Amino acid sequence: MNNLFLCRTPLQALYVELILNNINSGSNNYVYYLKPADNQFQEQAVVNLKNNNLLNDVFVDELFTRKNKVKSIAEHIFCIRKAISYFKSKRFDNVYVSSIECIPFQLLLSNIIYTDLYTFDDGSANVNLNSSYHTKRKTHPIFIILSKLFSNNHSKEKILISSQLHYTMLSGKNIIDNTRSMSNYWFEKKCDIPKVGIKRRKEKVTVFLGTVYTDLTKDHDVLLELIRNKYGNIDYYFPHPRSDDKLFQSKVLSDFNISEVKLITLLEKYNEVHVISFPSTVILHLQNVPGFSFEILRLKSLEFDYNCFCGDGITYHDIDI
Repeated sequence: MNNLFLCRTPLQALYVELILNNINSGSNNYVYYLKPADNQFQEQAVVNLKNNNLLNDVFVDELFTRKNKVKSIAEHIFCIRKAISYFKSKRFDNVYVSSIECIPFQLLLSNIIYTDLYTFDDGSANVNLNSSYHTKRKTHPIFIILSKLFSNNHSKEKILISSQLHYTMLSGKNIIDNTRSMSNYWFEKKCDIPKVGIKRRKEKVTVFLGTVYTDLTKDHDVLLELIRNKYGNIDYYFPHPRSDDKLFQSKVLSDFNISEVKLITLLEKYNEVHVISFPSTVILHLQNVPGFSFEILRLKSLEFDYNCFCGDGITYHDIDI
């Protein structure tokens, strides 16, 4: 049996590990990892995948966001052709995909032979009912051109209809009704930390979770300056794996695991870990874990269904820019 996993973030790489532990051990498993950024967070995710002895092969490529439309189209074409050429000789029994709007993934699915399709979480977009995963959005002209060029027959809607099962670590309504919870396999186990007999440094530590600020607002430079001025007294700053912002460089840990792992590690050292963040998958994963408190920052320009956050230790702070 041949399985193919399509992923592009460190969190998705973790899902690959979890799913591999719950499928046929005698299968041949392949990964297509499409890096959206060139940094050590992405490299660590790739290293983790390549060190997994359940994987037969990990094919890695990169595709970054470009302002130049012509260059962007050319790079997409090159990337897609390379992936199709690499995988077209194999027939896959099962394909697992997370980023259902990723055009290179849609086009690869349209040009390989497979039997069954499965989906797994991309992040908060899966349960944010205002996200593009749950609503119809206008398609970028570049993606329309690429879809016609490579005969795309795997739109977001087609993938959702075709998915046999969705793997998730999140509660609430997801992109399809047939889901399998994986929380018991990882985060709940990781968070089972003994509360006695540990010598902690101090009562409380404050962490600011970075995000892709250009995704939040057109005035991202103004937002960055506001964050610098208001939150300079934090203890740690965790940059987003897709961001190249230079905020609070002296407070960044030299640890390139996903934020959940780093936060859980801090919980072993402090009585409380206070997290300041814009809406994030990290909060969804850890919102019910004792020892964490979350301050969620809200922007008027950001469309988000905040009902998916339900932990007792959650407060909100509105930011006007």
